[in-house]
Amino acid sequence: MLRYEDLCDVLFDAAEAAGLEIRRVEHHVETQTMDRHCLFVCVPEGDEPPHRVRAEISFTWDSVLTAETVYGGSCGLYHAEEDDCTHKEAQPDLTVDVEIRYVFDVPSAEQVPPLANSIKQILFEHIEHDNIPEVKFVISVLPDGRVAVHEAYAVYVWQVDCSDEPDVEPMFAEVHRIMDALIGSGYFPKSGEMLL
Repeated sequence: MLRYEDLCDVLFDAAEAAGLEIRRVEHHVETQTMDRHCLFVCVPEGDEPPHRVRAEISFTWDSVLTAETVYGGSCGLYHAEEDDCTHKEAQPDLTVDVEIRYVFDVPSAEQVPPLANSIKQILFEHIEHDNIPEVKFVISVLPDGRVAVHEAYAVYVWQVDCSDEPDVEPMFAEVHRIMDALIGSGYFPKSGEMLL
């Protein structure tokens, strides 16, 4: 079974092999449950700041998985040595949900309806599975009456089996295709460029 660090390495290597640059990596530990969380941000190679479209890839590593990687199938984790072995039926789930979140900069709230339709169309064209992302916008009216877009993203999950070396190359190939299509759509111009 993979360890947390092994899964991070597999994901980082696959992202880079797919032509993505990793711009930021964060590791966190939840101090009460000891769950671990990894988040890293990717952009296509050669995409210069400001990154109008970026992919945030993250997963949570349950503390049960840490115990399994440290102690393996040791019966002493599950019952006293003299008791009959029952832990085989209670094996932990060795899959991790890897969240893919495409984050976009939206210059104005007026652009949300056509942008949402274009994003959905791009996603449907480039995704070959049934796990279709949700497209979300967080919009509010400011005290001065202006309407602002605070967040805009599409999000979905890939399940990764950690019992052995997972094949995550198709996931990152898909991320790269989608990001190229979003950047090439003309809806996310660089500073000073006109929006379609």
